[in-house]
Amino acid sequence: MIETSGDRSFYVDGAQPTSLSALQRRAWRGRAVLWLALAWGSLRHRIAHLFGRAPHISLADVAEPVLRARWLPEFDRRLLALTVSTSEGVQGAPADRLAIEEWFPSDAFKVNAMPQGGFSRLIEDAADGLDIRLEHPVDRIDWAHEKVWVHTVQSTPHAFDVALVAVPLGILQTGRLAFQPPLPADQAAAISRLGYGGEAVLGKLYLRFPYRFWPADQNRFGTLPRTPMLRGRFASWFSLERETGAPILLGFCNGHFGAKLAHHPSDRDVVAFGVKSLGTIFGSDVPPPIAAHFTRWLTDPWALGSYSYPAVGSLPQDRTLYGRPVGERLLFAGEATEDGIYGTVHAALLSGERAAETLYARVIGSVPDRSRRPWGKH
Repeated sequence: MIETSGDRSFYVDGAQPTSLSALQRRAWRGRAVLWLALAWGSLRHRIAHLFGRAPHISLADVAEPVLRARWLPEFDRRLLALTVSTSEGVQGAPADRLAIEEWFPSDAFKVNAMPQGGFSRLIEDAADGLDIRLEHPVDRIDWAHEKVWVHTVQSTPHAFDVALVAVPLGILQTGRLAFQPPLPADQAAAISRLGYGGEAVLGKLYLRFPYRFWPADQNRFGTLPRTPMLRGRFASWFSLERETGAPILLGFCNGHFGAKLAHHPSDRDVVAFGVKSLGTIFGSDVPPPIAAHFTRWLTDPWALGSYSYPAVGSLPQDRTLYGRPVGERLLFAGEATEDGIYGTVHAALLSGERAAETLYARVIGSVPDRSRRPWGKH
């Protein structure tokens, strides 16, 4: 595993690079106002729950009035916009769709890591020795029989002892995968309430340059939005030179701007947006990239989004309900079934482990031994 750690350096309005903590100290007034607004929004949420009402309070409901408050210094509001944008990026959804009670994920500032050589190595290792059928999209699962019948577009139904459904949440929400009989009403409702796709996405832009033009000792850097309303426009960048051995930068776009770019037909224009953002950080030292790749998960028919998020109106128990086995032959897994750590690779990994342990206990009749797991013992 390679840890992509390191402090971020911020380049603001042509000044020398500084730390996030220094920027936060300068914007202490605005930060205090935002935290008070968030606390008030959370209190309103809890009061609504106490009286049995379904709260519908978004991050935007609480944060946008602060971002537009002209009596606050513009610098403070720009920094607060970065805070909101970070939430929109890590949660993968614009602020008006994010529920206030989970506006910022607990793992946002924890260590990130990736397998040496990319995630394909993890998949290839897990799939070793298995019969993998590609180009067989499943459109219906009949589960209320002695066997599970899986219907694909190309061939006659296949019979299995158990089906583990681990498709992106958007596939279920759009009805592209049907169940016969339908899923229990409470489970189907939970699936529909969770946030995924639509106009919510995290976009990633990879740019490969002919040489490294950023400081060798900095692998994370960024800037503030030009105005509080122009957030999510490639203001945060990671260097992947250490991981790949090549001068590659990874930039992020999110919020409504990220969704707009996901539908933009021209990769050239997306790259231009990214290079322009880098220009605000490094000036004229940015050379034209020699290669680029932009993730288009929102328009990918097999993804329909990046990952799940806590939508306004969703309930705390929805992820547990989604991941609940149905009968004896239908199991569910995927990042959206995990509380707290949803939206991550380790959520997907642990959800698969949970489903495997459930199946093991049913077939073998005992709790499986975790001591030889390659990813830890806890």
